[in-house]
Amino acid sequence: MADQESNRRRPAAGRRLDRRVVLKATAAFGAMSLLGGAVQSRARAQNPGETIAGTWVEAESGGFTAAAAGEAQAFQTDFGFYAVAPHWGAEAGPGASVELSLSADGTSWSEPIQVYEAVEDAGGPESGARRFGRLVATEGASFIRYRPLDANGTLTSLPSLAFTYIDASGGPSIDDVYAAALTPSLAPPPIISRAAWGANESYRYDAQGNEIWPPEYQTVEHVIIHHTDTANFQDPLIAMRSIYHYHAVTRGWGDIGYNYLVDFLGNVYEGRVGGENVVGGHSYQYAYGSSGIGTIGRFSFEPETPEAQAGLVWISAWVGRDLDPFGQKPFQDIPSLPTICAHRDVNNTTCPGDVLYGDLPTIREYVNAVLSGGVDPAPDPDFLPGDIVETIVADGNLREGPGLAFGVRVRMQLGEVLTITDGPTTNDGYTWYAVQGGTLSGWAATIIFRKRTTNPPPPPPSGQFGVGNVVSVNTDSLNLRSAPGTSAGVIATMPFGTRGTVAGGPQSANGYAWYQLSTAYGTGWSAGSFLILADSPPPPPPPPPPSGGFAVGDTASVNTDSLNLRSGPGLGQGVIARMPFGTQLSITQAGVAADGYTWYGVSSTQYGSGWSAGELLGPAGSGNTGIQVGDTVQVIDGSLNVRAAPSTSAAIQNVMPDGTRLSVVGGPAQADGYTWYQVSSASYGTGWSAASFLQEV
Repeated sequence: MADQESNRRRPAAGRRLDRRVVLKATAAFGAMSLLGGAVQSRARAQNPGETIAGTWVEAESGGFTAAAAGEAQAFQTDFGFYAVAPHWGAEAGPGASVELSLSADGTSWSEPIQVYEAVEDAGGPESGARRFGRLVATEGASFIRYRPLDANGTLTSLPSLAFTYIDASGGPSIDDVYAAALTPSLAPPPIISRAAWGANESYRYDAQGNEIWPPEYQTVEHVIIHHTDTANFQDPLIAMRSIYHYHAVTRGWGDIGYNYLVDFLGNVYEGRVGGENVVGGHSYQYAYGSSGIGTIGRFSFEPETPEAQAGLVWISAWVGRDLDPFGQKPFQDIPSLPTICAHRDVNNTTCPGDVLYGDLPTIREYVNAVLSGGVDPAPDPDFLPGDIVETIVADGNLREGPGLAFGVRVRMQLGEVLTITDGPTTNDGYTWYAVQGGTLSGWAATIIFRKRTTNPPPPPPSGQFGVGNVVSVNTDSLNLRSAPGTSAGVIATMPFGTRGTVAGGPQSANGYAWYQLSTAYGTGWSAGSFLILADSPPPPPPPPPPSGGFAVGDTASVNTDSLNLRSGPGLGQGVIARMPFGTQLSITQAGVAADGYTWYGVSSTQYGSGWSAGELLGPAGSGNTGIQVGDTVQVIDGSLNVRAAPSTSAAIQNVMPDGTRLSVVGGPAQADGYTWYQVSSASYGTGWSAASFLQEV
């Protein structure tokens, strides 16, 4: 049950990777969480047209006038945008950054984002003597608020500071080009061409008509996996065109750097012009003799979707079809480089993120299975574009994007008829499809709809259960209501396996046969479609919340990798924030039992107030893992950053591989939800690392 609330359990030493063959995520959250609220929206491609971009130059607007007061400075762009990046003069030196907040109306602002120099793109020569920040995606903004910072995080002025903002919503939409590579084989994947995704080929030429970056060719010996470090669920076509403009025009490369790109739906896109064996611009000199595959998104803490992984497998198998996926060989100045590797294996970078990097062994196994004629690494989709479906529950959410964090556009009626337009993609434990109705469109989880048949669905069963029968819940979670019907109040939400005795019914309402049940959660009504006969009496009622858990006023800390802060006590409540391991919390309200957990009201200086499951909390300071100055520790769960200060926004000084041994020389310090220690190594220097990824030796 703990995994229903915790997004990812805290790993032990030696992370176990066992995502084999069955790639679709299971329904880890309670089914009723589909009825919860959401906080984000998803940009959709608009009418066909050209990508437009603008540049705001600080010096032309009076300079950074807020510097003396230590405040952020804001300005309005001359059109709405979906991506933005700062850039400044190279004379500023390394380590500088720009703190950004974005707004659609100039009143409500996003949380600050610290943007460092985008050294990971590794493309061609930059446009002028400038340093370019990474590209930041937004769901639509017209205002930018910023603070330039030096390498120590102190407010400063950056020479020639400017911001390029991009609206790439004009052009083809994902519905126009959808061709997901979900069932890898020895055939070429359905690669979406540059013309199909809307590449403006004029970007490749200078004012005199000369090609800025003429193609060169070298036989592919390695496949190098990257991430684009942009938003995970941004509209893929907007992301593609934004990245292309930023690489080709803003940074002056003349083309996009990656050979191919893969989105969260499993679509594979043609990147660098020139076809197979063309040299891209993705890993400096290591781009010669390799194919660079950019996975759209960031994967330091979040996994790629199973569909994205299937796309990665297919394109990796195709470009490396003459190579041994488990092989290693010398490559330029590297004595032994895996055939399928990551950007961090050839350059000093964190790309493609710790989670995706940890999945490379699985990707190699699947590529080998494809090349050997083995099992396909992804199941056939349940639905195809054009399929007609209908909702099977009342009040099912139609969301703006494929996940529980996206805003709810509308709650649909039972029997709503919809057409599948694209998908699938897997997120938050559910498989999602984009759907279109008569007056509505959005994303829905498969748990709330089914294929529509030519005949109407059969009427609710009559007499399926009798009074006195013992039944059990046969779905992830089921509402116990005050009366028979979906509009009746919810008494409790019962988890899978909850037993009860039938006390009345059936009564028909909203397309279901309802039964009155006597359960440990009380007496009420539930839909018979989600009940089965049980073969033994119901268990005793669950114990009350433990009196020795937490008391109001106690201090606790998150004791799992990521824990939801919810708006109320229960899995059906909206998610306010996801708090990382070690986040310090104050207990503000006593424990309440719901959905198999004991919920406590908690407060965090960084994430606000809400409710969290007490079973996934530990005593204050439990996030420090008992490490002390003088201990010897080792890196676990993949590569780990060494930072200049105890903060996720501090500059990265080095990247240590899994298993690196270190001496603890300082700490602990609390910041950004982590406990930090100063560590020292002869090979990697001295700096700060998060204790969550260290283990005493």
